[in-house]
Amino acid sequence: MIRISNLSKIYNNEIEAIKDISLNINDGDIYGIIGLSGAGKSTLVRCINLLEKPTSGTIEIDGIDLTKLNEKQLREKRKEISMIFQNFNLLNQKNCLDNVCLPLIISKVNKKDAEKRALELLDIVGIKDKAYAYPSQLSGGQQQRVAIARALATNPKVLLCDEATSALDPTTTAQILQLLKDINQKFNITIIIITHQMSVVESICKHVAILDDGIVAEKGEVSSVFSNPQSTAAKRLVFPEGYDDKLITSNENVRFIRVVFDGDIATSKPLVASMAVEVDVVASIVYASTKSIGGVTYGSLLLSVENDDETIKKALEYFTQNEVSAKEVFLNV
Repeated sequence: MIRISNLSKIYNNEIEAIKDISLNINDGDIYGIIGLSGAGKSTLVRCINLLEKPTSGTIEIDGIDLTKLNEKQLREKRKEISMIFQNFNLLNQKNCLDNVCLPLIISKVNKKDAEKRALELLDIVGIKDKAYAYPSQLSGGQQQRVAIARALATNPKVLLCDEATSALDPTTTAQILQLLKDINQKFNITIIIITHQMSVVESICKHVAILDDGIVAEKGEVSSVFSNPQSTAAKRLVFPEGYDDKLITSNENVRFIRVVFDGDIATSKPLVASMAVEVDVVASIVYASTKSIGGVTYGSLLLSVENDDETIKKALEYFTQNEVSAKEVFLNV
């Protein structure tokens, strides 16, 4: 397990990039850390492997506090923590095979064994035929595959991905994310993905932490956080087109209910129409949105109903009976 406790990083004694962050990341998880530019994502990931030394707090991996290790001990521990980057960071003067061999050679593995291992890894990432090509001869997706193979060379327990798909087109992004998912399942490597892209977290991550101005605004299972965000930062990311709270206006004739459901429920029963027939509650749809998370479609509705306590009660009971999450929401003032 990775246990991050009360982690803070201050630059130049005044700029607090991350503030008192605490996260637990289970072995074998794919954990997303997402936020807008300047939220502190890259600082956090660089603190996890101590490329940046935190000002305060601890990072424990399998019970070992990295902040307490000396330089020699930290170098050994870093072999268990690999990293891939947005711009691939391959050595242009070396071919793909030599790029993947590099961490093995640094670890004093003999050249023959290093090349054998490198070819195996290039095969795993689907690019063995490019072993003797140079980075400049490869597409962005191919270069990232080489970078992933290199990251796997030392058999790491943890793989840090810092905006690893931001430079790629959507099709290539999907292929790289599927490769990471396959690697996670095959080797049980814990993967931490730093991104500003909602689609990346939705498609691959099991858990997520949303950073905002250096703090954790919200965290939990992806399906829970993204289908029913609670914090302002989460709402801003999940609904960039404008969260439905903005549509709640002062109107003495109506009140508002937010409904969150998964695709199975949405397709099995027309809830809004059925509610009118079954319990005589008529609702208008003010806002509707759907998202695919982990292969399941989730939906969110903002409904307006008559301003009446009994009507609200009947509506909420109806949704509860149909195993749908619903609650009354109010005008933000």
